[in-house]
Amino acid sequence: MDLSKISDQDLIFRLEKLTRTERKITHFILLHINELESRQLYAGLGFESLYTYLTKGLCYSESAAYRRIQAARLLKTVPEVAEKIESGALNLSQLTQVQKCLKEEKKKGQKVATERVQEILNTLENKSGFESERILALEFNQPVKLGKVFTPTR
Repeated sequence: MDLSKISDQDLIFRLEKLTRTERKITHFILLHINELESRQLYAGLGFESLYTYLTKGLCYSESAAYRRIQAARLLKTVPEVAEKIESGALNLSQLTQVQKCLKEEKKKGQKVATERVQEILNTLENKSGFESERILALEFNQPVKLGKVFTPTR
């Protein structure tokens, strides 16, 4: 596809429309992942786990498969997150970070109420990855990871 002949305005319009479509599709993919997992359909297809099905059967990268599974599980717990995915207020990385924190809390024998999870998700809206990590570290009483500052070289 040659995009070089498209006007600047049309190119921007198309990209914005595609981005909205991508987020809507991501939401639908997460819903399908949840249903596939609940039916354990991956086993009938010869895969030992949902993760293996996503990586080997659907050719997602390992990290992409992991993010989608974690985000899908959080979506199952907090369905309201769907509109935040579609709007772009939250992304898969943030949802994965939240889900990891919730799993850690569960390991400690502590359950986080759904209402509290919703509050945390509201706090994370439109935050960067680093900001999200810092907020979650404070919310879940975890050590804050210090990020490296990279300066572009010429």
